Amino acid sequence: MISVSHRVGRLAEIRLTSPVVVDDFTVMQRDMAALGSKSHAKLVVCADLSRASVFPEPLADRIGRFFRSDHQRLDRVAIVVGDAATFYLQVDRLLRYVSATQVSARDFGLHSAPKRGIDPSLKRLATRRAFKHPSEAISWLEDALSPEERARLRTFFDESPKSTH
Repeated sequence: MISVSHRVGRLAEIRLTSPVVVDDFTVMQRDMAALGSKSHAKLVVCADLSRASVFPEPLADRIGRFFRSDHQRLDRVAIVVGDAATFYLQVDRLLRYVSATQVSARDFGLHSAPKRGIDPSLKRLATRRAFKHPSEAISWLEDALSPEERARLRTFFDESPKSTH
């Protein structure tokens, strides 16, 4: 099950609980597209996946495609995975792959890419990150949020059911 909500400012909230099926993800994509189309500014997304587990490969592929296609409407994305090491590694791998595919000369303020491409050490864009604990995500997102959005972010995690991992 996936729920998407928007209560204040640019902050979009996603809560995901296993099992997740492709239809759930389709609804989430629709809900995020609706939020993005209503907002004139880029969204800051906080996703609580602490009650989810490893995604089956077809769903993981679809999630990766979603992040690649919607990156222009998203300012930052913090994904809280919890303590499950395998799930954290899967989500982190998805985010690293997406970040590497999004790099372009424009992202670095260049008018054209260097002839041999962009320095590989710059491939990881810091716009999407996975975290094990909510406090890490809150710290990372705070400087991108207004005071009202920061307060709502803390409430979002306070409302979160505890992980079953």
